[in-house]
Amino acid sequence: MSKTPKLTYLISGLEIGGAEIGMVRLLDGIPEDELDVTVVALDGGKRTVVPDIPDHVDIVDLQIENKLLIHKLLPLIPILRETDILLGSIYHAETVARLFDLVIPVNTLLTWAHNTEFKTPIRRWVDKLTIGRCDAILADSEAVATMLVERQEVDPEKIWTVPIAGLSMSEYDRPPVPLRSLDYSVVGGEPLDHVGEGMIVVGTVGTLSAAKNHDAILEVASRLSDRKVHFAIAGDGPQREELVDEVVERELTNVSFIGRVDSVPEFLSAVDIYFQPSHYEGLCITVLEAMAAGKPIVASTAGEIPRNVRDGKEGFVAEPENIEAFVEAIETLLDDPELRSRFSESSRQRVVERYSQEILVERFWDVIEKTYFDGSKS
Repeated sequence: MSKTPKLTYLISGLEIGGAEIGMVRLLDGIPEDELDVTVVALDGGKRTVVPDIPDHVDIVDLQIENKLLIHKLLPLIPILRETDILLGSIYHAETVARLFDLVIPVNTLLTWAHNTEFKTPIRRWVDKLTIGRCDAILADSEAVATMLVERQEVDPEKIWTVPIAGLSMSEYDRPPVPLRSLDYSVVGGEPLDHVGEGMIVVGTVGTLSAAKNHDAILEVASRLSDRKVHFAIAGDGPQREELVDEVVERELTNVSFIGRVDSVPEFLSAVDIYFQPSHYEGLCITVLEAMAAGKPIVASTAGEIPRNVRDGKEGFVAEPENIEAFVEAIETLLDDPELRSRFSESSRQRVVERYSQEILVERFWDVIEKTYFDGSKS
């Protein structure tokens, strides 16, 4: 009997994020007798996704808080010597995987590309210089796949579009609940017990950073301050203090910051409309989660969003800078419960057809079959 292939899943961190949650859902769907998996994190941080990683998966946290501490990568060497398939996910981990493959070549080298933009020109250059070593590149979305071909000049034959959503639809089958009933500690803005009965809740989840365009949310909230609507912002990040201060300065009484949430499905059960005005996105799993929960969507045209949220079918989309369009979209949904219901049904059905956990595992295994087994590398 041939041995079970060993997969080393090298990822930048282990805190809650789209790529990390997707990894958990993927590993949860792969039988342990098909792949022997070790997850290696460059810096696990608060390790918030660790409790959800299947018990049979080994976890190694290199705790490299400073990227200059290269010697902390040395524990990778014995792991890679036993590795058959090496998968890098998120920029730093992708780069480390490719560079180590120069020294300790593995049978199959994969990378999972999640974003359509690079934070700096040097990152784009390093990616372009090293990505050719990969046997296959898993693109998190069609938008990412297009970027890889047009900007990074990757051979299209090497690209597999494998969205890392992997949603378990049963998690999102929850009855609606009032926002004020949830046990959240507000970290800024209006206390939840001030959210009155019958208030329509517009919610969003994500890192409080410039890329997510929370300034647009606050501007829309300001313009709709005379409507029966409340904006609930879940997540944390470098812009939190700045955004909370802005709410105070503008005297916005229809906005609450509730920090990180342990359960996105629970939060979404208190949301009526989901709002994602990001400047930059890849697949944008939080939009897909909101769709799985049956929420009408108002979102930007960033990344894969307009391919998933068809304007006028699952919600409304507009350019990130188009505040007027966002205001009009939310007002339209506030005034038309039947439209909200129609968008809700379409949202959930679209996710079922495209982004279930079963589809994620099936597409990932297709890549393994083609590159490792059929590629005569086993």
